[in-house]
Amino acid sequence: YEIMSKLQESIKDKKNYRHREGALFAFESLCDMLGKLFEPYVVHLLPDLLLCFGDGNQYVREATDQAAKTIMAHLSSHGVKLILPALLSALEQDNWRTKAGSAELLGAMAYCAPRQLSSCLPSIVPRIMEVLTDSHSKVQQSGNQALRQIGSVIKNPEIQQLVPLLLDALGNPSVKTQACLQALLNTEFEHRIDPPSLALVIPIIKRALDLRSAESKKMAAMIIANMYTVTDRKDLSPYLGEVLPGLKQSITDPLPEVRTSCAKALGAMVQGVGEDELSKVLPWLLQTLQSESTPVDRSGAAQGISEVLKAQDIKHLQQLMPRFIDSAQDMNRP
Repeated sequence: YEIMSKLQESIKDKKNYRHREGALFAFESLCDMLGKLFEPYVVHLLPDLLLCFGDGNQYVREATDQAAKTIMAHLSSHGVKLILPALLSALEQDNWRTKAGSAELLGAMAYCAPRQLSSCLPSIVPRIMEVLTDSHSKVQQSGNQALRQIGSVIKNPEIQQLVPLLLDALGNPSVKTQACLQALLNTEFEHRIDPPSLALVIPIIKRALDLRSAESKKMAAMIIANMYTVTDRKDLSPYLGEVLPGLKQSITDPLPEVRTSCAKALGAMVQGVGEDELSKVLPWLLQTLQSESTPVDRSGAAQGISEVLKAQDIKHLQQLMPRFIDSAQDMNRP
């Protein structure tokens, strides 16, 4: 019956908006009925969907938004892997309509199933943040809308209340980061922190750890320590590479308060995701402790070792204790 080819002809009909709207309704219905069986067609629909987000007709834009939500809600993990590279690549196009559509479609991925959401959001949000500074205002608006969509599916009640602050900090980091960190630090997390919450919070923490402000670093480390006790391991793992470099850098900060906070954050991370995920942290700390670096670096490493060992089984301490005693008795060591 050549259904798909006829629908694709309709969605490209520039003269009659009803044809475009009707085709989008049909795509939404097909996806809803066929589920995963419709996935192979989604990749071929992407170029048309991207253009329809910027359609001149309001009804077509609304139909596009609803179709995108339905498509994303039915994607399997394989489907996410199929379309995510194409959407991220579209953000690099020169055409502003393509970039804006891609940003909105990435925002619609907030409606994916929870398992797919935890795997795709770590790579989506940083790329959306890049378009917030795009030279075209429509692209910026699409980026902000995408972040709002991600914020709208947050289930953690504590984070829900902070969504406006989080979005402000992501959109205007140089001015709003400090206030957002303070609000997060004042929050007592009693419920599990879900993937959409992490997707908005982690970029703010990462930026704070990279700032020169000692207070920002300290607050970021304290927030990490609080969050890692109420978050599932599988949701945390994708973000280790985001926060670990900043923590390792800050644990050798000249201020003792910053070193202490970062050491506790490392311990909380080991306790939260397990020692296997952070197998290189303890060797790095031991190497820093026994290096000829500054006393400040060695002090930070020692604090980090104590917190990491506290989070691990007692056997690790028993294995390392002879090494610590030999080092303490060796007068030639720094």
